[in-house]
Amino acid sequence: MAAAPKVDFADRVSVANGILIGNFAKVVGLKQNALFSWLRQNGILMAFGARKNVPRQQYINAGYFTVKEVVLDDENGYQIRLTPQLTGKGQQWVNSQLLDAGLLKPVAIG
Repeated sequence: MAAAPKVDFADRVSVANGILIGNFAKVVGLKQNALFSWLRQNGILMAFGARKNVPRQQYINAGYFTVKEVVLDDENGYQIRLTPQLTGKGQQWVNSQLLDAGLLKPVAIG
């Protein structure tokens, strides 16, 4: 019976709207820059240019990421910034990838 609340939590996370990648890094105990670097090195986020740190389309299509457009007004005029977020499904998937890569340790339940 102890697994039921954990399963319920996992189900709720899987349908959550999204979390910034830096906040997810804090939750799982990694440094933000280390997680971004790992995601780029593994081809999940783009590594160069104006779209650096934007998820590749296949991972957006899989439902792991969303990208929010933010319009900034500064001395150079309006600029559009793209902000990637992990969906609930993406949090579970990235967590699994990090466990497989040995960057996270499994948590004992019970």
